[in-house]
Amino acid sequence: MALACFARKLRIFGLLALALGYHGAAYAAVELPVVLNQNSKWELSWVHFPNLEGGSRLELENMVVLNGEQNDEIALFTPNKALSIDHLDAATPEEIDLLRGATVLYHFIEARKFYEKWAREFSFLPNGHIEALRQPITLRINVQSQWSPSLHFKKGSEPLSNTAVTVGPSPTSEVITTPWNSETWFYRSKRVSGPSLVSQSFKSVRSKDSRNKMLSVQAKSLLINTISFWNGNGDELLSRAITGGLKTAALLAAPEAVYQAGKLKKRHAELDTALIPEIIAHESAHHWMSSIFGYLRNPNAISEGYANYFAGHYIGQNSLVRKSKKNISLNQPTKKADRKRYYELKDDSGRSSRSGEFVWSILHAIEEALPEQAGQAVILRTLLYLPREPKIREDLVPALIRACGPEKEDLNNKILVRNVLKEFGL
Repeated sequence: MALACFARKLRIFGLLALALGYHGAAYAAVELPVVLNQNSKWELSWVHFPNLEGGSRLELENMVVLNGEQNDEIALFTPNKALSIDHLDAATPEEIDLLRGATVLYHFIEARKFYEKWAREFSFLPNGHIEALRQPITLRINVQSQWSPSLHFKKGSEPLSNTAVTVGPSPTSEVITTPWNSETWFYRSKRVSGPSLVSQSFKSVRSKDSRNKMLSVQAKSLLINTISFWNGNGDELLSRAITGGLKTAALLAAPEAVYQAGKLKKRHAELDTALIPEIIAHESAHHWMSSIFGYLRNPNAISEGYANYFAGHYIGQNSLVRKSKKNISLNQPTKKADRKRYYELKDDSGRSSRSGEFVWSILHAIEEALPEQAGQAVILRTLLYLPREPKIREDLVPALIRACGPEKEDLNNKILVRNVLKEFGL
């Protein structure tokens, strides 16, 4: 009798569950593979996504991950548990896309928690701006198109690869029929040959027209960036020669030597930005700091430097993209917080990655010079005193000094900060 009654209750519960749309999958734990940065190494780990249970796409906490430009969803399934970060070439395209999507979503959520903690601890955001961190965000993987402020995706543009970009929401306009949220695009990775990169970069340099127009400073910058890319033994001598001062003619002739060196090495470059935690954290910082800097079409050195600073703290390292890994990152220049050099006027023009690294180096040196958490407090409070599009010498320097505080006991911190700035030519 009791068993029959219990059976009837089970049947009733089952019918009720069916009527409400519940099914067994809704209670199953959703574990997805995610790339983590563990002790300077990228490792694959299985992470439980509790709020995805019963869902049909990668969407959590006002964030959704889409595949490409057509708003395609990423199929949710349980990948092969033998999936290995060292043998990603053995995985199916669907497994790789799920790995990319889950990695991007996981680190965006965790990075936002990290940033919110800082904002509450150091009070560097104006009132109400912490709530704004919960804005809807669209994350896209496998993007190829260039961004257009009016069209979203630029039609007929040259496909891009090996990079990531963060853009703001669509402007209010009658021309825009399909508005979009704030977004971060992670472009397709593509193996490209080093020599062809150098050859293309220097094609204009070697042209007769360029010889008449190109300044020696531009040529020097181009060569220094290339030298850091190739990182070869002979490049150190070339670097010393350049920094020691060469005539314009010699600077314009040197690229061919670098090209030949690269050709002999037969090196390749590749960057799968959706699988690198520090790059994801860097891009997420542009969202979290949008209430301070806005969404700049050309992020400047300070917004890039602070994004580096945030990403470095998030992963607990003073270098970004430190390790190369097959099918994720090959021969990419490492950003380091402990590189010291003097300020140059060009650091305030354009969106040079090198200039963002320069600002990060300043922030890191201040944090090292000041006692305990005083450095971090000064660096984060500086954000309160920066304009929307700040310059290094005009805006960052006085803001750092002001952030030390007005009291007499803050005088020592001001002296330490000024000494650091002098070391960087500021």
